[in-house]
Amino acid sequence: MAARPSGPTTSSSVKRGIVPLTLAFLTACAPRGELALGDQAFHQGRQEEAARHYSLAVDAARAAHGPELAAALNSLAAVERLEGRYDKAAGLYRQSAASLEKFVGADPVELRTLYYDLAQVLSLAGKLKEADEAYGRFSDLAVGGAVAGGSELADELVEAGQYFDLQRDHIAATKCYARALTIRERLLPPGSAAITELQEDIEAAKKSIRDEGAAPRP
Repeated sequence: MAARPSGPTTSSSVKRGIVPLTLAFLTACAPRGELALGDQAFHQGRQEEAARHYSLAVDAARAAHGPELAAALNSLAAVERLEGRYDKAAGLYRQSAASLEKFVGADPVELRTLYYDLAQVLSLAGKLKEADEAYGRFSDLAVGGAVAGGSELADELVEAGQYFDLQRDHIAATKCYARALTIRERLLPPGSAAITELQEDIEAAKKSIRDEGAAPRP
């Protein structure tokens, strides 16, 4: 799986989805003292210390009733995920998404990525029904959003499409693959392997729709 650069309050690192999203809108007004200390501890592998700083940042943000709460919750969720506490991470991602929606609307890039991360931790926790709903929300934002997107979004869409295929929701899979293909065709030379593979994925999903009579997502 492709790696993301940077760290908790700027962008994902280590592995895609494990460390949080960009949250550029939020970091300008985040409680930088505790978040900065948390980021430093995180990158040095001191996860318990990072969690303490992020928890303090969450408390400060709740008291301020401001948009910085989403950034603090998201950073804390990343630590919980790395420590394998997927249920707790999922709860924090949900709170972060709710805070983000409250302050910056329903369809920013950050919200889309939050639902992607939420879907991943729910899948890791074995909560496939809830993961399905989170992937569906991610898909709605990613496929229907106005953001053109880059290679990272294309990768996320492909992974979501593969998830939907496994769940036999081939119509949702096709939509994800098609949006990913549009992005890759804009970024890559014609005939690239990544483009050809996606075209094959789309045809396979369409064949499954015909063979299985797959119904669209409710």
